[in-house]
Amino acid sequence: MTPRTAQTTDASVVFAQCPRPMRGRSRGARSRNLPWLLSHVSPTAMLNRSLAGVVATAIVLGGFGMASASPRRATAASVAKTRSMRWLSSIENESAPPARLASHVPLAVVRHGRVQQFGKEACKQWGPVGSRWISVDMFGEPIRTAKVAARDYYDYSKCFELALKRNPDAREVGLFVSANSGYRPPSSARWEPSTEALASFARFMDQVHASLGKAERTDDKGLLPLSRRSIFFEVKRPAGEAPVHFAVGGGRVCVVARWAPGGHWEQVYIERGYLENGPTNACLPRAVLDMDGDGVPEVVYYGTEREWWGYNVARLGADGVHWTRASQGHFGSTA
Repeated sequence: MTPRTAQTTDASVVFAQCPRPMRGRSRGARSRNLPWLLSHVSPTAMLNRSLAGVVATAIVLGGFGMASASPRRATAASVAKTRSMRWLSSIENESAPPARLASHVPLAVVRHGRVQQFGKEACKQWGPVGSRWISVDMFGEPIRTAKVAARDYYDYSKCFELALKRNPDAREVGLFVSANSGYRPPSSARWEPSTEALASFARFMDQVHASLGKAERTDDKGLLPLSRRSIFFEVKRPAGEAPVHFAVGGGRVCVVARWAPGGHWEQVYIERGYLENGPTNACLPRAVLDMDGDGVPEVVYYGTEREWWGYNVARLGADGVHWTRASQGHFGSTA
């Protein structure tokens, strides 16, 4: 029995005018005309004109004061559209002993309120020594701020790898956002599935792996426990509508599935890019968080083909059900 699908997205195939100043007459010339002015204009008229000028000036200045005291309030949507931020991911070789410093490379950039693929300049321009980056957990909550300690150019990938001090905090997932980006922690997308939904997802992932056939390259390690290779989350809908529940599961492939009406899991995205040469746990989810401030979380997952590895980002499509890859992070390699 193969898992139910809903036109699955396959990632492997696949942002009043002010008066002008008097000209041509010096201050001295205007002063010499003062006797004539006093002899031709009555004191009462001068007083009335002075009072009128004071009132007019007060009105103008008051208008400016009100304008500056009551600026247009920025909505959450306008803030998201103007926000620009950079995201880094770890390229630590998980099969090697941990070092004091961990290497990081560009993962994605947010422009015009949308997470997208970074440009060619990222590998050279991002992360000067001393720049600050915020580590976030699985659901986007900040953990700490780290400084770039060194930049090492890697000839094979043609990218500078940014060295950040390692932190033993178990909440870290190798995901950093630029500290000067104005990043605001999103509401957690965590969803606690029912016992029924959890058991159903375990069966669903078993069916996914059974449908893949025999691996060409095997290792001695079996699949990790489902709790270590899955994240359950929800996507909020407009007021009055129930949230949509999803899960992302890993193993030889990464799959996003929706808890569909009727109580079954429906595959809506699959990453097969690591299937041919990857190990048993080639693709693993790392985080589900709103990276671009639009109120909808993205899915971040790790993949490896043994000799190289890296992170990817998937985002929800316009239909609110299917997912597509938004960005492929730069990679690490043993080459």
